[in-house]
Amino acid sequence: MKKIIPLTLICCVLSACNFVHKMDITQGNIYTPEEVSRLRTGMSTSEVKGILGNPVMVNVLSDNRFDYVYTDQPGHEKMYEKRLTCYFQNNRLVRIQQN
Repeated sequence: MKKIIPLTLICCVLSACNFVHKMDITQGNIYTPEEVSRLRTGMSTSEVKGILGNPVMVNVLSDNRFDYVYTDQPGHEKMYEKRLTCYFQNNRLVRIQQN
């Protein structure tokens, strides 16, 4: 009985550490506004990859779209998502959508 109380107390203290600190979670493609401004319609897929890198999301059924997704969740705050989609036709960039 004497050992159970300290063990229970230690478990409670250690489990409270999870509520105090939560790691920042950053995932996906990190791209800057300067890189996006370098994109021009008519660029090939390899030129776009040269500027932005390989996209995180690849549609295996269609090669006419690259999705660059970036998410960031600092600590206990709300998750932030940034998305850039490049549309291609005949291996050339025709449209860029950003949100």
